Amino acid sequence: MLNLKVMMFLCLSVTVVYCEIEENRLNNNTAIEICILETNIPKDEFQAMVTMPNNPDVDILTTRAQKCMLGCVMRKNHIINDGYVSTDVLYRYVMNFYGAVPNTKRKLLSRTVSKVIDICTKKDNLPTEECVLADLIMTCVRSEALKRGLQR
Repeated sequence: MLNLKVMMFLCLSVTVVYCEIEENRLNNNTAIEICILETNIPKDEFQAMVTMPNNPDVDILTTRAQKCMLGCVMRKNHIINDGYVSTDVLYRYVMNFYGAVPNTKRKLLSRTVSKVIDICTKKDNLPTEECVLADLIMTCVRSEALKRGLQR
C-alpha cells in the first residue's frame, strides 16, 4: 500500500535522478535539506511525513508545511515545473519505484503506470500552486495505484 513514506521514498531516494539547482547537480539528500530550509517545515511535521503508518485511509499530508515540503521536493526533482506536472519525469519516478518486477511483467507495469499518470495529470482545472498541486498529484497517484493493485 502506498503512503506518504512510500511517496517520499519515491521522490527522495531514486538515486539515478538528480536535481539541478543553480546549474549544479545535487543529490536527493541535498534537495531534501534545501527544501527543509526553504519551506521552514517544523521538524515534528517532517518526521510525521516520513513515519506515517501504512494506512490508505489516513490523510497523508495534513498541514500546509507538509504539502509545501512535498511540492518543493517534486520541484527540485523536476516533477513539478512552474505549476505544471512533467508526466515523463513522474512516469520515470513511479516506474523506478515499482520497477522491481520480472521482465515478463514490465510491459503490464508500464501500461498501468502510464494509466495512473494519465488519470492524475489530465484532470480538468488542475491547480498550479505548487503545494496544492503536489498534494493532489501524490494523493491521486496513491489512490489510482492502489485501485490497480500496485504495491511495493
